[in-house]
Amino acid sequence: MDPVELLEHDHRLVEQLFRNYGPALAARGRQLEAAEKAAPAAPARPHPAAPDRPPLLTVAAPFVSVFDRARDRQQGRPAT
Repeated sequence: MDPVELLEHDHRLVEQLFRNYGPALAARGRQLEAAEKAAPAAPARPHPAAPDRPPLLTVAAPFVSVFDRARDRQQGRPAT
């Protein structure tokens, strides 16, 4: 194979991969963006007694998050 044929072949393979996996990669990127936006409202550490199902989880998480971060600042822990 000459270099031009090799490049054309590689180009076709890359196009095929993006056609097959591109939508999944885009969806994963949106999931990661959503997780980054939600991180400040999530509790900083596990709370075994906290509710683990909506709607109580949705209501409790922001309050627990504020409590965790305030306690971290008071104790001189690094920000999470």
